[in-house]
Amino acid sequence: MLDPYWPNTACGTVIVTTRNPNLAQTHAFVKLPVPEFSKTEAVKFLFKLCPTVSRGDALEIDACLQISERLGYLPLVLDLVGSYIRSVLSSFKTFLRNYPDFERTLVLRDSDVHGFQPQAYSQPTTSTWTIGLTSATEDARLLMDCLALLYPDRIPVDIFGVIDLERK
Repeated sequence: MLDPYWPNTACGTVIVTTRNPNLAQTHAFVKLPVPEFSKTEAVKFLFKLCPTVSRGDALEIDACLQISERLGYLPLVLDLVGSYIRSVLSSFKTFLRNYPDFERTLVLRDSDVHGFQPQAYSQPTTSTWTIGLTSATEDARLLMDCLALLYPDRIPVDIFGVIDLERK
């Protein structure tokens, strides 16, 4: 699966995040397992990501527990959802009210999966980025449209230039 994209050089580093042990075993020289969070760790993590959410509000704590449980206590997905909540200055209660089926409509977009199984993703990993893309700026969406038009799997890298940030 990764062979066509794997570098043909001895130098460099590639970071692959996967819950697929076979993929990790085949391609990883060094593996860093990231276990699921416990309930307590997940709640602490989400509250740390969203410092404006009231830690003393029992309804917020319950909403945070629901989000964590529905995402299987997986750190990467909790980070994605928590970062989205923080970026829109929302609370956990508001997030659940606005996105009652978030694990299906945002994380596993357009999925027919009714029972989310975090250990066995049934959708491509690109669908997990739906949350971030829904809040993209108009310029970012324009860039994504142009790149998609160029054929998303074979975008010529040489169309991008390097900008000297110090001269800007």
